[in-house]
Amino acid sequence: MLTYATGLGLQPLSEEKALQISKFIESYFCFDVRDYASYQVLEKFLPGKISFIGDDYFCFPFSEVVTLVEKETPVLRLCLHNELSEGDENEEIFINQVELAISAFIQKFPGSLIRFYEFRPGSDGYFYKRLKQKFPVIEMVFFETIWKHGLQFSAKDFFLSTRFHFQLIVSSVGLSGTSFYWSEYYKNKFDSLKYVTDWSFLKLGEEQLDLESFFEMRSPSFLIDFGRVNREKEFLANRLYQLTELPHLSQHSMAADS
Repeated sequence: MLTYATGLGLQPLSEEKALQISKFIESYFCFDVRDYASYQVLEKFLPGKISFIGDDYFCFPFSEVVTLVEKETPVLRLCLHNELSEGDENEEIFINQVELAISAFIQKFPGSLIRFYEFRPGSDGYFYKRLKQKFPVIEMVFFETIWKHGLQFSAKDFFLSTRFHFQLIVSSVGLSGTSFYWSEYYKNKFDSLKYVTDWSFLKLGEEQLDLESFFEMRSPSFLIDFGRVNREKEFLANRLYQLTELPHLSQHSMAADS
């Protein structure tokens, strides 16, 4: 049996737990992680066995998920959630930052669209409902719509996010934005994208959103490592699929969370 795991984010993972699971990972044909912290803690116990390439999103054609289109006016695009928040104080700090950005956008671009993206049905509606009360112009783009029709952005758009894969998808067409985080779990997830995206990462409560910088117009661009990760991930996927297509092999696989 050919067993492999790809694109995994395993943090938080203590050395004690890493030692416990390493005896199972040892029998894997391939074990690939998406972030350096996961790689670092496992590599101590499995030298040469762990690879660190990136998220499994790089395995597939981006065009099936997102396209870049021409638009006359910008759209403010939000993908925000309150998972793993650390209490009401943090939520209020966060919502104030977002409201300042929305107010500034409406003032700069009156009549332009503001769209809120539901990546996880249910929980992603929490901030939408709060923001909708103050800013009725906000439109919700439901997960079902995204799943059926994909996403369309323009180079003139602005992006605020707390969702790892929203940021990854936006950056796959060369666009940048700003992400907030308030826990080590999400800090590690966003850190894994520093090499492939040109986004800003702000720690809630310690760093403020710079509205002047946020609303600067930028042309689509890609960091050098973006192409490298894309090539390496596609090579890994092709290699594993070719092996599992052999008639005498069966396979089990694992992939990263959304």
